[in-house]
Amino acid sequence: SFDQALIVFGSAKALNAVISLAQGTELGGIGATIAIGEVLDPINDLVEQFSWIMLAALTSLGLQKIVMNFITSDFFNIIFVLSVLTGVFFTIYTTQDSKNISKITLGIATVIIFLRFAIPFMSIINISVYENFVKPEYDVTVLQESIITVEKSIDTAREESSVFDANKTITKYKNLAQDASDNIISLVIAFVFQTMLFPILFLLALYGILKRVFSILK
Repeated sequence: SFDQALIVFGSAKALNAVISLAQGTELGGIGATIAIGEVLDPINDLVEQFSWIMLAALTSLGLQKIVMNFITSDFFNIIFVLSVLTGVFFTIYTTQDSKNISKITLGIATVIIFLRFAIPFMSIINISVYENFVKPEYDVTVLQESIITVEKSIDTAREESSVFDANKTITKYKNLAQDASDNIISLVIAFVFQTMLFPILFLLALYGILKRVFSILK
């Protein structure tokens, strides 16, 4: 959902900020500082790229929400009813002179009817596919909680860095970076499929169906 994606986006930005702070941590001299930077730099880059992907996902979800609100509004329902009535009227009372108008009217009515039912149907299918096929492997809620845990662990490691020796702290950062990478990649797969890939596949299917409908109406 949009709210869930917004939370994940916020977690990614918070993780990015914590990593940036940790990269400047000084442990036992310049060499250790450089080592920490080298360990965390790849994950920091990944988090920044993930933030852009989440921004695109939020944009996609926002647009889908606007479209859904529009096609379920009273205004669209009025257009829907009028288009159906107009299509039926021209189907029954078509003359030779009004044949072209009848085809155009039927085409418009077909598009409006299709949109009225297809977009909510796409939303239902999208949720069903996520719950049954994506969630068992890539549960967004669990992954998002893991990101928060990694963020807190990195922040704790940074604050306690003076207590431990440099090698131990660097090893801990490496493990945390690996955990964060695995979770972020899983989140990318889940959100790209749910907010980008599936809607694109649906639009391609929509294009094919509408193209077929208009070819029949010619």
